Amino acid sequence: MTALGILRVEQLDRPLGVWTARPRFSWQVVTTTKVDLIQTAYELEVEAVGGRGSARRSGRIESRDSVLVELDGFEAETATAYRWRVRCWTNASADPTAWGGVHVRDDAAERR
Repeated sequence: MTALGILRVEQLDRPLGVWTARPRFSWQVVTTTKVDLIQTAYELEVEAVGGRGSARRSGRIESRDSVLVELDGFEAETATAYRWRVRCWTNASADPTAWGGVHVRDDAAERR
């Protein structure tokens, strides 16, 4: 089985907020069956939680990159919570992995 694990934003597992308008995303493809598994492509999507703003999607990107990847054209707004997800293609299958993702929330409310 192939899945996504260790999903991070700016190297943080559970970010409460990020300090940059252009956050970078990281993930790891994990498997229990194929030893020489290689990511061949990915698709990354970010959207504001609660319908504030539009989603930004990369489309399929042919790349092995999976560490500190920027989503072209995406700039985070302050005091906005986001949800991001990614799926990958590998040398093991023509089908992508299931989407994996996490929330990034701004902690401005907790600082007040």
